[in-house]
Amino acid sequence: MAKEKEKAKKELQEKYIELQLLNQHAQEIQKQMQVVEMQLTKLLSAKEAVSGLENTKIGSELYVQLAPGIFVKGELKENKEVQVSVGGNVVVPKSINEAKELIDRQIKELEKFQEQLNAELQATAQKAVEVEKTMEALSKNV
Repeated sequence: MAKEKEKAKKELQEKYIELQLLNQHAQEIQKQMQVVEMQLTKLLSAKEAVSGLENTKIGSELYVQLAPGIFVKGELKENKEVQVSVGGNVVVPKSINEAKELIDRQIKELEKFQEQLNAELQATAQKAVEVEKTMEALSKNV
């Protein structure tokens, strides 16, 4: 009987550690989901800005962002094309529609990743519930 209690106690400790790891994993997934949500918000803002550019008159004064929270006044010289960064300090011209399509693809990729994270979070939560039930059963034998 003492051996069984000792075995149950050890297994209970192992399950406790497993539960802690599952909780940490769930917190990491939630952090990733927040980052993805912020990126989606930025992309939706970018799409709105690009869409609005078509209807802005050439010569209009506007603010150009240099860095977050830092702007300079500028004058619109082109409203049919934008310059898109492709990495490595290289930009290429894209039509407004091409830019919107690019943003839409990025949004779809992020939404797909968001769904994967959500599924992983649900699976982790389900596993945690199972571990808790096992711990409850084990605690009766300790």
